[in-house]
Amino acid sequence: AIVYGGDDRAYLECYTITEMRRMERRIARMPKGDKRRLYLAHNVITLSTEIDIDDEGRIVLPPAARAKIGMTDLGDGGWAVFAGTVDTFRIWHRDAWDADATRQKAIAQALLAPGEDMLSLLPDDDEDEAED
Repeated sequence: AIVYGGDDRAYLECYTITEMRRMERRIARMPKGDKRRLYLAHNVITLSTEIDIDDEGRIVLPPAARAKIGMTDLGDGGWAVFAGTVDTFRIWHRDAWDADATRQKAIAQALLAPGEDMLSLLPDDDEDEAED
């Protein structure tokens, strides 16, 4: 499922059907009438769409999803970037992806000392070692 609601994110957030159902259950457990529930239901459920993957592994983005990331004029040579996260993937217009790269560099500079490896940010987790 593609979620394209919520704030002014420059990307589409894509979830598996299983993960979407999990989020729907979490939202459903919130008190009815709660402003947070209403916001989440609108942006995560109402402003989402299920998409099909064809036999060649391709998807077709619906018009509203393309509009969300500024890909309404496909004749402009715009490219989409698919970027994996831990439990989702994101679809970006290439220009927005490039702009976000600058923001990511600033975040890295704030988090890491010069020459420090980014993996040093990971918490220790003995469970991972037990799984190997």
